[in-house]
Amino acid sequence: MYHTRGGFSMKKGLIKALAGLFCLIFTIFIASTDERPKLDIVLVLDRSLSMIDKIETVKNFVISDTLGTENVKIGDYLVIINFYGQAEVVSTFPVETEADRQKARDLVSNIFTKPKDTHTDIGNAMDIAKAQLEILSSTGRPKILFLMTDGRQEAYPGSKYFTPDFSYSHPLLENARTIAKEGWKIQIVEIGGSAQTKELTEKLGGTYSEVSEQPTAQELAGTVSEFRGIIQVAEVPTLITVPATGEVKLTLPLKSQGFSTDPQVLVKEARIISPVIMETNILGGSTQFTMPKEGELPLTLPLSFPLGLEPGDYQADISFMFDGDTRFTPNVFGVTVHVNSFIENNLWLLILIIIAGLLLITLIVFLIMKLLKSRGVKFKIVVEEHPLKKGSDTFSLSAGKCLYLNESMGVITIVPNRSMRSYARIAGVKGGVVLDPIKDRQFIGFKRQNQNIIGHQVTLKSENSVVFHINFQSV
Repeated sequence: MYHTRGGFSMKKGLIKALAGLFCLIFTIFIASTDERPKLDIVLVLDRSLSMIDKIETVKNFVISDTLGTENVKIGDYLVIINFYGQAEVVSTFPVETEADRQKARDLVSNIFTKPKDTHTDIGNAMDIAKAQLEILSSTGRPKILFLMTDGRQEAYPGSKYFTPDFSYSHPLLENARTIAKEGWKIQIVEIGGSAQTKELTEKLGGTYSEVSEQPTAQELAGTVSEFRGIIQVAEVPTLITVPATGEVKLTLPLKSQGFSTDPQVLVKEARIISPVIMETNILGGSTQFTMPKEGELPLTLPLSFPLGLEPGDYQADISFMFDGDTRFTPNVFGVTVHVNSFIENNLWLLILIIIAGLLLITLIVFLIMKLLKSRGVKFKIVVEEHPLKKGSDTFSLSAGKCLYLNESMGVITIVPNRSMRSYARIAGVKGGVVLDPIKDRQFIGFKRQNQNIIGHQVTLKSENSVVFHINFQSV
C-alpha cells in the first residue's frame, strides 16, 4: 500500500493539533488544581521629583522583583497606583496570563519614565489605595498593600494632609489606625528612612523596610523575600471580659499562607487605646512563636489590665506591636472591654449564698411543719350528762399519740395512760383523731371505722348502766 505525501502531512498536522490540545487541557487542569492562595495586590509607587536620582534602580526592582513570578501569580488581581502631589489609579486588572504580568511591567516602566512634580502626598495615596481595596472587599482573597516612597511628605497646601513642616498630619495617623483594623498586609519600603514613616507604618500595622539613599538591587530584593506570606487572625475578638485580678488569657486563631519557610513571630506589646483607659502596654510579657508556613495555630496571649477599673463596658482598641518583619493581621482590634462587677467576680460566693439560703428556708419549713405536727389536733369533749370541768375539756393530740377515755362513779375523764377503767383509746391521726373502743359492747350503735371522730357524737353505757352522750368538737 502506498501513501501520498499529502496524506502524511495531514497525519502529522493532526498529531500536532492533538498535542496542542493536550497541552492546553493539561495547563487548564494545573491552573484549576493550583491550591496556592490568590491575592488582591495593590502597588502604590512614589513618582515625585525627589525620587529622580534612584528612579532606574527602583523601576528595575519593581519590575523584576515585586512583579516577579514568585510574587505576582496567575489568578491574582492587581491594582497599580502612582502618586506625587496627588494619587492616580494607573490600572486595575486580573492577572490571568503571562501577558497580563508583562502588561504590569510595562505600566510600571511607563510610570517611572518621567517623575512628576515636587509635591508628595502619601495621605492621599493611602486614601486611594483604601478605596480600591474596599472595592475588592467581596472577593474573599487576602490583600496586600505595597507602598514604595522616599518618605518625604510634602502635600499641597490645599490637601487635608498638609502640614507646614511636612510631617505626617494627625488625620493621616488617625486614618492609619482605621486601615490597620481591615486585616490587609501592608508593607512600606522607604528609601533613606525616617522616623515619621516608621511611625506611620506602625500605626498602619504594617511592615517597615528601610533601604539606603542609593539602594542596590540586592538591598531592595531583600525587602520582598516573603512578599506573599500572610498570617491572618481567622476570628477577631469583639469582647474581652476582665476579672478582679485584671489577668486575661486572649486566644487568637491564626492562619498562615504563602511563606517559603515557617515564620518566626515576636509580639512585644499589646497597647490598649481608649478615651477612659490610659494608653498602656497590657501584654504580660513578650511572646514568640513559630507559625507553619501553611496552616493554623491558636495563639494564647497573657493580658494584664490596670487594676481599679470601674465595672462596666468600655470601647477600646487593642494594638499589637511586633519585633521583626513578620506579624499577624489585623493587629488592631476594636473591642468591648467588660470589667466585671463584684457579683460577677464572686459568682461562686453568690451561688453559695443562694444554696445556703435555700437550705435555711428548707430547715425553717421543716421546723414549722414539725412544730405544727407536734401541736397536733386540738379538740373539745362535751359530756351532756356530766360536763367536764372547764379548762379540762380541751385537748391537743398529735399523730401517733393517744389518750384514754375512762369512766368512774358516773364521771367521764380523759387520761394519758390505760387502766381498768378505760373504755376507749383516743388516737391522734393526720388531721384528726379516731376512737378505738376497748370495751366494744359498752358503745351503743358505734361502728369501728377508723375515721375522724371530731364533729361526731358517741353513746357510752357504763358497766353500771349509766348512759353518757359524748360529743367530740373542733376547737
